[in-house]
Amino acid sequence: MSTHTIGGNGTVLDCGLTGLGDITTNYQDITFKFVDGNTNYTPQARIRAKVGEWASSCDSQATEGSGQLEFYCSTGTGATTGTETLAMLMGHNGNCAIGGNNSTNPGYKLKVYGTLYSSGSSREYKENISDYIPNTSNLANLRPVTYDYKSDYVDMGYKLGSDTTKQIGLIAEEVATVYPELTIKDFVNVEGTETNEWQVRNVDYQKLTVILLAEVQKLRAEVDVLKG
Repeated sequence: MSTHTIGGNGTVLDCGLTGLGDITTNYQDITFKFVDGNTNYTPQARIRAKVGEWASSCDSQATEGSGQLEFYCSTGTGATTGTETLAMLMGHNGNCAIGGNNSTNPGYKLKVYGTLYSSGSSREYKENISDYIPNTSNLANLRPVTYDYKSDYVDMGYKLGSDTTKQIGLIAEEVATVYPELTIKDFVNVEGTETNEWQVRNVDYQKLTVILLAEVQKLRAEVDVLKG
């Protein structure tokens, strides 16, 4: 094992490298830990680069296309050894997994083991708040469709329980003509040019529930009137 001392902002870290130049291993580790005199601090983080799966004999070649990057963190503090957890994995297939402590290559471009939290709903973040009264009659103008993703975009779809590639949903450009507030733009290339611009590329299905809620409230009010 070779070590290199690196530092920044007054913090000194010890960076240890293992597995380098050793044909009996199929990985390369970089371990980070604090250095403070002679105190032996426990490693706080580790990055493992797997270069392939080796066969039983040390002169065998690594299996092509089996490399991956693994990012570990530890709960240890000071000299106390903690529990090491696999925080993130980048598989040889280009897919990424967060959490789960599972070293298996993920089946999707991004797989999250646990709750994905995105802030933004609190009143604290907002201003100019007013009631949203959509024209819910336009719901009838939304066209549910079935479709297959083109070969270049198959990773955009889920692996369905019915073992079919057929997806269901809406077409973003069509939704934009009915409820533009339900669509999401992306900065993409204009076909046939060298120019990029913001274009509608996605449907915000979560916000569709807001319009459906408005329709339910409207129907409930009508029912209450009929009940007298």
